Order: sequence, then C-alpha cells, then structure tokens
Amino acid sequence: KDGFSWPALFVALVWILWHRLWLTLVGYVIFILVVAWTGRLLSDDVAAWVAILGSLLFALEANNIRRASLEGRVRA
Repeated sequence: KDGFSWPALFVALVWILWHRLWLTLVGYVIFILVVAWTGRLLSDDVAAWVAILGSLLFALEANNIRRASLEGRVRA
C-alpha cells in the first residue's frame, strides 16, 4: 500500500520491529540520538520540531521503506 502510515507515526519502534526492518531500526536509533543531541546543544523546542518533522517524514515513507526491503529479500 502506498501513502501515509498511521502506525508508523504513533508507534514507530513497534512498527519497525513488527516488520523486521533491522537496518531501519539502526537508522531510527541514530535519529533518536540526533534528536537528543539537538536538545542538549540547541534547545528543547528545536529538538521537538526535529522529532515531529522526522516522525512525519518517516510515516510518509514507511511503506516505501518496507516495500524496498521486501524487494531486496525477493532478489537475494
């Protein structure tokens, strides 16, 4: 299915683990660390905006990430 993924927006970690997207999990953990680092260096407001925008972007692209992962598994 193409489009916005509500579960990926609200429970991204669970969604990633449910679909067994291990490389995506690594990227998600790095994203969380960047948000925490942004909060420490700049401000909590900036970190909140980075987290919101990143979560929206992930929810928009989640199904495409899953599709790419499934295509890679079929070819291998």
